This record gives sequence, C-alpha cells and structure tokens, in this order.
Amino acid sequence: MGKIDQALSIIDQEGTGSGLDWYTAEFLRIRGDVYAAAGDAVLAQEIYDTSLSIADAQGALSRRLRTARSLSRLLFQLDRRADALECLEGTLQRFSEGFQTRDFSKREGAD
Repeated sequence: MGKIDQALSIIDQEGTGSGLDWYTAEFLRIRGDVYAAAGDAVLAQEIYDTSLSIADAQGALSRRLRTARSLSRLLFQLDRRADALECLEGTLQRFSEGFQTRDFSKREGAD
C-alpha cells in the first residue's frame, strides 16, 4: 500500500461512522489535501467544494477557512490566481470576529 492509499485509508477509518459529523468538513479537507499532493487536482477541488458546502451548512466558519485556504493554494498552483483570491476573500469577508485565532492568522507554510 502506497503512502497516498495509506493516508486515505486512515482518513476514511477515522471519519466514517465515528459519530463526529461535526468534523466531516475537516476530514474532507484533509482528504482533498492528500489528493492535491498526489497530483489529482480535479478530485481535490471536488472534495474541497463538498467540504465548503458542509462547513456552510454547519455554520462552521473556521472549517470553511481551512478548506478555503487549501482550495486557494491548489488554485494558485494551477495558475488560477483570480479564482484563488476570490475563494479566500469570499471566506474572509464572512468573519466579524476571531481575527486573533490560529486559523485566521495562520501563515503559509505553517500547516
């Protein structure tokens, strides 16, 4: 089993049937990160989009921010800089507080 398959297996094992529905968006974001690292940008973007939808439905802005950061990073790497900026700005504009939290102030490379 390769490292990518092993990572996906662990994510699936931890995220499926765990009773942690509140963390579904986060599990999906991590899964998207694995696919992005493996070079499957199309699948990664689909997973990120699902994660964003779930975070929105849950009203989970911090989880949305984490996913928006991952998606924006992917879009930037694909030379879709305007889309990356739009994704991240659209999420950041939703915040009215919490600007000192780790998720909000996290810098690139600190993941």
